Parts: sequence; structure tokens; C-alpha cells
Amino acid sequence: MIALRIVFLLLLLAVCSVFPGFLLVRKLRWSAAEKLCGSIAASLIFLYLASFLVFFLWLPTWCYWLPSAASLVAAVVVWRDLTRLVMTRHVRRFLAGYLFLFVWTFTLLLLVRTYSGGGWGGDWLEHFHRSLFFLRHLPPGTMFVDVYALPARPPMMNVLTAFFLAHAGDSFENFSVVFLGLNLLVFFPCALMLPAFARRGSKRILILVGLLACSPMLMQNATYTWTKSLCSFYVIFGLWLYLAGLRKNEASRIVAAFISLAAGMLVHYAAGPYLIFVTAHLLITSMRRRWRVILIAGACSSVLFGTWLAWSIANYGLRSTFASNTTVTTSQQLGDSNARKFLLNLRDTIVPHPLRELPIDRDQRQAGYVRDYFFLMYQTNLVTGMGIVGGLVIVYLFFRVVRQRREIFWLVFIPAMFLLGIAVVGERDPAGSAHLTLQPIVFLGLTFLAARFFTLGMLARSAVIAGCAIDLVFGVFLQHGLENYENDVCQERFQSAVRAAPTGVYVVTETDISPTAASNWRMKRYAFVPKTIAPMLSKATLKPEARAMILHRLEVQSRILRDEDLSAWGGWWRRHSDRVTFLGDHIGCHVWFLYAFDVMLLGGLVTVIRRQPRFTEPTEQPQMDRRSRRRARRRKR
Repeated sequence: MIALRIVFLLLLLAVCSVFPGFLLVRKLRWSAAEKLCGSIAASLIFLYLASFLVFFLWLPTWCYWLPSAASLVAAVVVWRDLTRLVMTRHVRRFLAGYLFLFVWTFTLLLLVRTYSGGGWGGDWLEHFHRSLFFLRHLPPGTMFVDVYALPARPPMMNVLTAFFLAHAGDSFENFSVVFLGLNLLVFFPCALMLPAFARRGSKRILILVGLLACSPMLMQNATYTWTKSLCSFYVIFGLWLYLAGLRKNEASRIVAAFISLAAGMLVHYAAGPYLIFVTAHLLITSMRRRWRVILIAGACSSVLFGTWLAWSIANYGLRSTFASNTTVTTSQQLGDSNARKFLLNLRDTIVPHPLRELPIDRDQRQAGYVRDYFFLMYQTNLVTGMGIVGGLVIVYLFFRVVRQRREIFWLVFIPAMFLLGIAVVGERDPAGSAHLTLQPIVFLGLTFLAARFFTLGMLARSAVIAGCAIDLVFGVFLQHGLENYENDVCQERFQSAVRAAPTGVYVVTETDISPTAASNWRMKRYAFVPKTIAPMLSKATLKPEARAMILHRLEVQSRILRDEDLSAWGGWWRRHSDRVTFLGDHIGCHVWFLYAFDVMLLGGLVTVIRRQPRFTEPTEQPQMDRRSRRRARRRKR
């Protein structure tokens, strides 16, 4: 049954994420690859607007089927044009690359049974709760993970997920598959960006697929259910459209770029620095020549983002809408130390933690310590986030290309985004902040490396490949292997025990890896403490009066949790046996065949890459100074 639901969900994702948008972009003078990316971007915007309208008007759940019906009608209308598009070799490569990445990452998702790694926890449940908020019309005062109000996060990805859950059911398994499919869409604009970094860059799609498959940052952000990778999809696609619009002097691309960046803001506020930079760049370089385009682009992006902003202000007020985000709340708590926080975050995001002191929990098994050691390098540092070796190679290639070609835009864009991206981070993170706002830079770096892979020498290419193997083992397989922890027939990974307290007893959960894993494991089980203490009381040595008092308190706490489930969750926990079920829970602990399948997939990809012709980039001519140019002109005469 679960397999049929997943298949139905994937078909629904494919239909609704392409056809409505293609109806809008098919007549544009764009390349086939641009139309494919534009179709996905426009389709998701259409689904967001339609689903948000259903939520805004308090329409019944069956109204979510209307946008899917409209998508089927669009499929009938554009079927011939889309068939011709898919027959293009370049588009087929795009689709094949995404299909490989999805199958590869889906096998990793099947390993996950409890999230862990570093100090990450709670976000996965928060975004699930937010999706249920839009699906079930939960009360406006609902607090997420008991900390955040609704305006603390933009809603687009949660609204999109509510649309798909309305069709396939509101289980966490369906939720994780939707987030996986949406987060992996970042591959398409990355593949589109390849020719921007090298003349034969479009030939390097397979190299890009391999680098992304071995990227711990992409794999973790695809299987951990939060919204940053879909935000990167809109940011990178917006950058491509903006640069293409400037190069071709085409107003429609520039307007579409701003709409894409505004959609990125609706997914995650991390797109804000990129929108600010592109706006400033357009105003400085083209204010006189393109003032009409600027007005149109500003109006379109404001209207799109205003759909959320206006509703939030009307229901929560100005203060809650603009001041509930963590950038504002944490900065207010820091007060005068904001400047120091900014400088320290800059240092920690660019300097990997092995080169400085960072406390890592050693009170865990060796595998857990090694996982956290590499996790805090791959997920929070800008350089090693692009690969343990690949990051250094990308930095070297960037400075070499900028010096030879004098790429002014990228020379200004990269440091500006690094500074601005860290400046908007509210909290102080000693591990680094690359995972918050700099993910588009990481994915652009991997795209840059793929495009210029064969400009490297044999030794450098071998080092990059060896680095990918290290990333795969310590950043991907070890991470998801430890996320397979759960109590089952293989082993009891989490032990619960009753401890005495001045007011009674409490339950403590322990495991042989980081405490964050135990915290996330308990989040899977609603009312875990009352249900655990009650059967354990028989083993505890307590006086009858104390036992009766504790049982009364447990009864009261259970009643409070039941009421909270009805009000803040719409009764979701009661309908699902007070437990979140992961896809990995259906597989269990015997997962050797998943690793074997991944090895076969990777071997097949390597075989296909080796059979491709190895194009080499033409040697770039060094820039001649003024005296050399004069001598060259004299020789011609």
C-alpha cells in the first residue's frame, strides 16, 4: 500500500511540476533547457498560488484536486510541444541526471529512521507541522516546536507539500518524499549554469551528477526535511536568467529572474541577500537604460512575495511578521555583540574546524564522533562544504579563471554574497554558517568544478576523485548509516530509564551517539514520557502515596497532550498511533542491499562517464599588456 502511494505521489509530482509552467513558457525565445527549468519554476509558483488560495478561502480539502486537474488539462494542450522538447538531447540528459540523483538519494532516504548529526534537530518536525497547518487550517496561534510562530518562516514549500499531501495522505512518509523531490530540483539550474563557466560546459552533465551525488551537503539537505535546497533552485535559476538577460539585452529574462528570486524568498529567507545583490547590480549598471524593466520586475516580484506578506500582516501584525524570524530575534538577544558575532561567523565559515578549536562530543562511540567531525566540516563550512579536496580545487580554479578572464560579476558576487550571507545570520554558530545562506554558492562551486574538470591536470583530477570517495564514505554513507538507528530486532539503540527527581520521577533516554539523536528519536513519539513512566512504575521502589501522586500527574499530562494534539495538530498524532513513521522504518535494520544497490548505481555512472569523449578546454591566451599589443600591431603592419 505504501509503495502504491509513493508511486502515485511521484506521478503527481511529475505532472504538476512541469505541465502548467510549460504552458506559460513554451512560446518564449528560450533554449530547450531554459524552458524545462522555467516550466518547473513557473509550475511550482502556480501550485503555490492555487494552494494558498484554497487555504485563504477556507475551501474544503477536495479543492486541492482542482490545480491537479488544471495540470492534466495543460498536459493535454502542450503534449506535442513538450514531446518535441524532451526529444532534444540536452533535455534528455537533464532528465536522466535528475532521475539518477533521485533514485540515488531515495535509497539514502530509505536508510533514515532517526535524524542525527552535529546539533541538528527539530527542523524536520517543524516543517512537517507547518505543512499540516496549511492542510488542516490549524489555529493561527499554533507554535512550532514550541518556539516559532508561523511568520518566522516563509510558507511556499510547506504550502506546496500541503497540496501533495491532500492527494496522497498526510503521513510523514509522503511528506519526506515530496521534500526529497523538491529539494533535488536544484540540479536543473546547476546543469543549466554549466556553459556559463566553460565553453564546453554543457558536455559535463555527468561530471556534475557525480559531484552532486557525492556531495554531503546536497545529500543531507535532500533527506533532511527542510527547505534550503529548493530555495537554491530559484536563486541559481534567477542568476542564470539575470545574466542571460543582460547578455542578450532581453527584458523578459530579467523580469523572470526577479520573479524567480522572489519565489526563492517565499521558500526561505536565505534568498534575500541574492535578491538584494541583483537589485543593486541592476540599479548601478543599468538604471538609465532599463528603468522600465526595473519597475516591471520590482512590481512582479513584489506582488508574488506580497501574497504571503499581506496575509501575514493581516493575521499576525507588523511586529510578528517582521520580527519573529531568527535573524531578528537572535540578533536582539546578542545586543552589542552583533559585530563580534559577525566577525567570528565569518572566520568559522571559511576556516574548517580542524584548523581551530571546536568542541565535539567525545562521549559517544567512535563512529559517532567521526561522523560529527566530518559533519561539521561538510555542512557548516563554505570551502569543505564543496568537498574535502574539491573545495580547495574550486578556490584555485576560481582565482585562476578570474585573473585570466577578468570576470567582474563573479569577482564581486562571490565575496559580496559571503559577507552579506553571514551578516544576515542571527545566531552565533562556532561550527560555521554555510548551511544557512551559502548553499547556492556551494552548488555553484560544484557546477564550476564540473564545467572545468578537464582543464585540470591528471594529478589534480585524481585528487578530486579521491576527495569524492572520502566525501562519499565519511559525509554520505556514514551519516545516513548512523541515521538508521532505531530499536528493533537487530539492537536496542535507545535505552530509556526512570530517574528520581525531587517532585517525582522522569524518563531519560540514552544512546551511544550524540544526545541530539536521542532528542530526535523522542520527537518521533508523542506523549513518550507519560506512556513510558506508567509501565516502569511497577519496577521502581516508591511509597504508595508517591506512586499514586505520580500516576495522577501522568493522567493530567496525558490529558493535556491529547487536547494539544486536537488543537495544535488537528488530531494527527491520535490518527497515527502517536508516532511518526519514517520510510526507513518500513525497511528495518537489514539494509545491506541498499548499500549494494548504491555501489551498483555509482559503478554504472562511472562506467558511463569513462565512455564519454574527454573534451579539453582550449588553452586560454594570457592577457597582453599595452606594450605587447603595440608590438603585435607593428608586426601585422
